[in-house]
Amino acid sequence: MTEQPRFEWAERWSPTRAARPPVVTVDVHNHILVPESAELVRPHYTPEKDPRTLPLS
Repeated sequence: MTEQPRFEWAERWSPTRAARPPVVTVDVHNHILVPESAELVRPHYTPEKDPRTLPLS
């Protein structure tokens, strides 16, 4: 797997005309590992389908 420079994807985004909420918004998410899910996903996962390796254009 080729490591991409951090925040390379940010260059593709720009401000929009979307209305902003009148309050501060905090987007929080996290990644967890559920060992049982690895076995479930293993037959469907292939390295070439890894989103981190797909071309950005």
